[in-house]
Amino acid sequence: MGFGDFDEDRYHAEKLQMAFRQFVWECLERDAGAKCRELLNNESIDLEGGHVQQLPEEFTQQTIVDGVLDALGYELQHHPAELVKSEVKQPDIKLQNLSDRCVGIVECKRLNKERSDDAAIENLRDPYLQDNTFAHYKKELEMQYLVGIATDGFDWQIRVKNLQTGEVLPEYRANYSLVDDSNGIHHCYYSEIHEETKTAWPPNREELAENFVSKFGAHNLPS
Repeated sequence: MGFGDFDEDRYHAEKLQMAFRQFVWECLERDAGAKCRELLNNESIDLEGGHVQQLPEEFTQQTIVDGVLDALGYELQHHPAELVKSEVKQPDIKLQNLSDRCVGIVECKRLNKERSDDAAIENLRDPYLQDNTFAHYKKELEMQYLVGIATDGFDWQIRVKNLQTGEVLPEYRANYSLVDDSNGIHHCYYSEIHEETKTAWPPNREELAENFVSKFGAHNLPS
């Protein structure tokens, strides 16, 4: 089946396979294959810089977060200084290619941090979702929605706030774990390490399309 036969959710779900494989390759290149397996299988395992020869947050963002967001159809701007006046409130990523009525941001934490204690969603909720940080967008640019994604690369949460009413819209609220709700990354890990898999990719693609891309894909957000 070629990409021309896919619906849009399945098309983006297929692209996730390459993002997952790139993450596994990066771990293997840094002699961190065993640590990758530990992180996948145990949410209490922490990632430290010595494991990957890089700051854990940077490694997470560069090796998996950026790739997954790209597969979901987003264009990214890192550390967007123009969004807020305070550097303390500066988000990690701005989503560039949303509707003219939307401003989108991403808060990232190191691998397993969101999975274990919801660290990124707390950063997203306060200051972005609960206060008036983006009120100037409503006034000056006639923005209507704030799209916020929180992730540690494995666990993902999305919220959409109506800037006119202050309501966080329940129809766009979603939580999903790429390692606990899906076998996709596990599949790519075992195929690289052992040249065999416990699952086939097509069922993983279908599951990701239905339960992840349908909620987090750029094409499924308010237009």
